[in-house]
This record gives sequence, structure tokens and C-alpha cells, in this order.
Amino acid sequence: MNKIKELINNFEKAHPRLWEIFKFLVVGGFATLIDMIIMAVVIYFVNMKVFSYNFFNVILESSKRKNEILAYSSVLGTGLGFLLGLVFNYIMSVKVVFAHKEYAKTFNGAVLFVVLSVIGFFIHLGGMWLFFEKLRIDYWIVKIVITIFVLVFNYITRKFFIFRADKANLNSPNPNNIDKG
Repeated sequence: MNKIKELINNFEKAHPRLWEIFKFLVVGGFATLIDMIIMAVVIYFVNMKVFSYNFFNVILESSKRKNEILAYSSVLGTGLGFLLGLVFNYIMSVKVVFAHKEYAKTFNGAVLFVVLSVIGFFIHLGGMWLFFEKLRIDYWIVKIVITIFVLVFNYITRKFFIFRADKANLNSPNPNNIDKG
């Protein structure tokens, strides 16, 4: 066990950017899992009859039943899933992922995190509406492709606008600091 910790510590020291990207991907993976589970639950509860009252049919029969699924359920599921994933992602980004987190803990940093995430949210919603609701492409394929696109967008924008070293140098006390501890 100590060898594994030593390997991780050595990798982190030798490749801090890659380690940060790895943590971002792991946290993003869990946020995406939360997002997709919530989406599946919403689609199932809105369309229980379509899926023969079997939750696993949401996954197993989605492409067969896409014309029977109520139009708003994928958008509603995407919205709720995204919001719960956002809360998880913010907490974990501040606590685990990024080294320069001081600005993110301020009111302005948290608001900027939400604003950038809302842009990603609208990319997500717009993609689900266009590719599933209008073009009737399987919603899981659409969800995966859009998720990858938004993942790249989120890392680049968060790293550039929120979690930068120069943003961490807050020399004067900030009354808008969220983290009082």
C-alpha cells in the first residue's frame, strides 16, 4: 500500500498538470454518473408504461422506444441531472481537483463557476433538444457525445478563469469569501 502511495506522490510531483487532469476526469466521471442516473430515473418515471414498468428498460430499450418517449422527459432529466452533478462537481473541484482554489472559494469565484457551468448546461440542453428531440438520435449516444464536449469546455474554462495561480493570490482579505474556515 505504501508503494502505491509513493508512486502516486511521485507521479503527482513529476506531472502536476496530468495529475490535475486525472482528478478532474475522475470527479467529472462521478458527476456524469450522477447526471446520467438522474436522467434515467426521470425518463423512467415520466414514461413508466413505455418501459413496461422495468427501470432497466430505460437503458436496454432506449433506441427501440425513442418515438414513444414523452418529448420533455429527456430535457427535464438532463436538467435535473446536470444540476445535481454541478453541485457535486463544485464541491469536489474545490476540495480535491485544483491546487489554486482560493478564488473559487470566494463569492465571485463560485458565481463564475456556476455561470460557466450554466453555459455548459445550455450546451447540454440544446444538444439533447436538437439531436434527440428533433433528429431522434438515441439519447444515450447524444448524452455521451455532448458530455465529452462539455467536459473539455469545463476544464478549459474553469482552469483559465477560476483555478489559476494568479487568481489564488488574494492579498487582501475578501469579505465575499465563502470558506470562512
